[in-house]
Amino acid sequence: MLLLNVISNPILAIGFLLGIVLALTIHEYSHAWAAVRAGDMTPKLAGRLTLNPLAHLDPLGTIFLLLAGFGWGKPVPINPFNLPHPQRSQALISLAGPLSNILMALIIAIPIRLFNFHIIPDTLLTQQIISILQIVVEINLLLAVFNLIPIPPLDGSKVLFAFTSQETQVAIEAIGPWILFGLLFLAFLTPFNIFTSTILPIVQYLNYLVTAFPFS
Repeated sequence: MLLLNVISNPILAIGFLLGIVLALTIHEYSHAWAAVRAGDMTPKLAGRLTLNPLAHLDPLGTIFLLLAGFGWGKPVPINPFNLPHPQRSQALISLAGPLSNILMALIIAIPIRLFNFHIIPDTLLTQQIISILQIVVEINLLLAVFNLIPIPPLDGSKVLFAFTSQETQVAIEAIGPWILFGLLFLAFLTPFNIFTSTILPIVQYLNYLVTAFPFS
């Protein structure tokens, strides 16, 4: 399990814990920021318009990140009645989280790219720093891709709802959490599942794009 690797490797542990804190904090803060910008002050009143990690970390979601490599933060409360265009606004608010993680990955990947193209000296210290940054990049990409799955309560479902009827939305919201729970359960029981066969390859490809190719 990933947790065993983290415990046995100090560099991996530092990168993983730093990655979790940064990725989840930026992700949930971006939801709150986007909601406030759209006209809903609920996240600010709930104390979620902050970069304090303690306001955003969800215990169960963090445990899943440690054990399985995917997880989530504490959901940001939003009142759709405060939004001028509820479905469209909620879709944009939901997209803000994954997009912030992709942006974070791109920024943190800059020194990795410089190292890969031999612009930064190759020393033991730089290797350790790059290893930590690489893990942070991967966690941000993983959180972004995982949350874009169009199954409630993940962010992708709100994007999907912007293109569906109210009746369809109600039906999906009723069964979505059970489908997600089943997928998470299967991820622990079987070596071949939606995460290992779909999400991880996408994350690996995105990671290659942001760290291996030179900026144009």
